Amino acid sequence: MMVLMVCSPEATPEALVFWMKSGERLQNDHKYQISTNTTQLRIRDFNASSADLDTYTCSAVNPLGNKTLHTTLTGPQISNSSVLSNEDGTEVTLTWDVPLTSVITGFDIQMKGPEFSQPDVNTADFHTIQIMPAFSRSAGISALDPKSTYYFRIIPKAGRTAGEQSENHRIGPAAELSVAAVAALSAGIPCGLLLLFILIGFIYCATQDRRYPVSRAVEKVVVSQSALNPHNLLRARLKTPADDRLQQPERADPVSSVDSSVRMTTAV
Repeated sequence: MMVLMVCSPEATPEALVFWMKSGERLQNDHKYQISTNTTQLRIRDFNASSADLDTYTCSAVNPLGNKTLHTTLTGPQISNSSVLSNEDGTEVTLTWDVPLTSVITGFDIQMKGPEFSQPDVNTADFHTIQIMPAFSRSAGISALDPKSTYYFRIIPKAGRTAGEQSENHRIGPAAELSVAAVAALSAGIPCGLLLLFILIGFIYCATQDRRYPVSRAVEKVVVSQSALNPHNLLRARLKTPADDRLQQPERADPVSSVDSSVRMTTAV
């Protein structure tokens, strides 16, 4: 496997590019080949699982100054992926992205589900159904059974080195509830109803125990009525006219008090 790195500075006067790896300047040899104009670096026998995954630096220099760029090469990776199905559920399209510094030579598209083209395939595992080149960012899969469930994933590769697989994408009918989920729902519904009945009973008892405060008007009526002793009324009728005239101003107070209380009661 060979990796090509390009550093194209735009400078006047023209810049000379120097290549370094981990801070050490590279020279032309069997593994590292620098182009005549120094803008390209070829790394031969690149191993994506060895020390070749390192930080490479290109430094462009001219009489007016210099500019340096650091690039750290990484193994095969996929930054994100997704799957989209058509309305009939018979075709899907996988899409994915790759980091700019990831070294990749291709992608393995894998599927798990009922066989549709290879009768002897063991459907319990993922199987590679397509191999895509390094520049690909999507893949289409057709001839799917809309009533079946399929799982898809993408595996990036650099030569014989496989990177971390993408997430598994599911396509198919809605997943059925497991036995454990059904049992949990069966136990949860009666418990929920019991809690609801307890709450209703608590609210009912709280409502029955509620006592409303008596208004001040009613209290004044009760006091005024209790103050009217029948014996006092009887004695007032037996008084002489003189006494009655003398006591008339005093008698007006309880009457007005009673009338006032009655009026307040009416207002309440």
